[in-house]
Amino acid sequence: TIGLLIYTVEYSTAPTSLTVARSSASGAYNSIACVNVTGQAGSYLDVVSTSTSGTSTTPTDTNLPNLTDDTDLVLGLMTRSGTSGTIAAGTNWTEVVELDEANSNQTLSVIQRTPGSTGSYDPAWTISSSDTWLVGGIAIKGTAGGGGGSTASMAWMTA
Repeated sequence: TIGLLIYTVEYSTAPTSLTVARSSASGAYNSIACVNVTGQAGSYLDVVSTSTSGTSTTPTDTNLPNLTDDTDLVLGLMTRSGTSGTIAAGTNWTEVVELDEANSNQTLSVIQRTPGSTGSYDPAWTISSSDTWLVGGIAIKGTAGGGGGSTASMAWMTA
């Protein structure tokens, strides 16, 4: 069983620590990644996708709505259930983190892109061997004035 949840946490002053707890049913696998985003607008959320799933070598989130803000930072999250094959971010995407590649029953990959214009930007990956996957995405508005400025960095992860 694989699943994917996207949460956002707002704060005016960056916390010095963040506690995240997880639980899983017997036989289920889960991974958690906390990604710190800086440079976002006060009203930061542009669009969020519903999850897309499949079995192939090309996980792609086709449910992310078109971006409405040209300063967006787009984050894609992908988890898969297999243990074989390598993962790579799709064309024009940069991997922020990959957790447990080819080493456990579930892998988590977070990718980012700052397109600089509105339109369709579906988070995409390639896997060297076909696998069952689940993907999702979120677009975060950058600061006003155009040109983006939002960046993502890995804050914490667990398998």
